[in-house]
Amino acid sequence: MAIDPKLRIVSFQTSFGARRRHERQDVLLGTSSITPRKQAENGRNEAVLIVGLGNPGKDYDRTRHNAGFMVVDAFAKAKGLSWKHEPTLRSTIAEGNVNGQKMLLMKPTTYMNASGEAVRLVMDRFHIDAKSAVVVSDDVALALGTLRVRSEGGAGGHNGLKSIIQHIGSQTFWRVKVGVNPPPENISLETYVLNRFMKEEHGVIDRSVAKAVEILSTIPESLKTTTYTV
Repeated sequence: MAIDPKLRIVSFQTSFGARRRHERQDVLLGTSSITPRKQAENGRNEAVLIVGLGNPGKDYDRTRHNAGFMVVDAFAKAKGLSWKHEPTLRSTIAEGNVNGQKMLLMKPTTYMNASGEAVRLVMDRFHIDAKSAVVVSDDVALALGTLRVRSEGGAGGHNGLKSIIQHIGSQTFWRVKVGVNPPPENISLETYVLNRFMKEEHGVIDRSVAKAVEILSTIPESLKTTTYTV
């Protein structure tokens, strides 16, 4: 489906699994203020990466397509983590220790369709495997108030997930999908996902976000493939 490039925003719409099929090479990222985590003996990082998908900027706050941003923002607030913009990583980053687990949160600043570029930069910078990543996204195939957790799978028509799969070379990463309802017949998908939730939907999406935070708080011991309804 062709999208007007002037829009700049784009996109629609399962334990921690196999290694990526390509070895990573370090990338030159300039002078990021973030120091990479201490690596485990196998050369990989012990941290868990949580990626929230969305489009940057106030124009897209609390739109359906920004459900991933809403979840990681709520998670960071609940855990007392602070966000910092990292231009060389094309992301906004928050990091800390949650219940004894090293956590790295990110929100790509690339706009949705190029999310994989930022995710690859962060995974390379911090030596994080796909098996240690969790991606939170909206899903128009799920009813509002429904959340689905999967450890692997395809993009399901979501261009943000498609970009991540392409750039990291793996479909084996956890994803938490937040249902935002399918679009009405008279509204295009492009328009629908960039619209904000209606007033009568606020209570349900807020409960969905809170449930997603609860789910993410179980990482890594208790994350499991399942569906939740709030």
